[in-house]
Amino acid sequence: MAGHDHSAHAHHPANFQQESTTMPSHEMGHSMSFHFGQMETILFKWWMPDSAGGMFFSCLLVFLFCVAYETVKFFRQYRDIRNALETTLVEPEARLRPKISAQALVDLPLHIIQIIFAYALMLIFMTFNVWLCLAIVLGESLSHLFYRITFPHINSIESHC
Repeated sequence: MAGHDHSAHAHHPANFQQESTTMPSHEMGHSMSFHFGQMETILFKWWMPDSAGGMFFSCLLVFLFCVAYETVKFFRQYRDIRNALETTLVEPEARLRPKISAQALVDLPLHIIQIIFAYALMLIFMTFNVWLCLAIVLGESLSHLFYRITFPHINSIESHC
């Protein structure tokens, strides 16, 4: 029997699967629990630290990535507040009419960058590498704290992602 599945026999490992099967394998090399280590693929196949120094440098880059994300978020809030202060009162009917403004055109690419940063940071966190997760938590917390202390009036408005 050439097509007979032998995976249940005792001489095969429990997670053995034949190459011809279409069943997804959960053993893809990605840990689904928090772990320490330095061998991690971070976002791209070419970003794979292979030493403690490489992981430290990667954590530093992730930390700076968090600072960049919080900076874009802050800048968008700053622009919104500045625009609201400069805008005169508008009649209720005029507020309902669509309007393409320079403010909206500048905010669009900033919003796209903010979304890309947010999802990239989420994917990095989902590696479940403790060092990378710690870099994200510290980077987000400290950069948010920096903007909160430096510009308290801007951050008094409810924060959003």
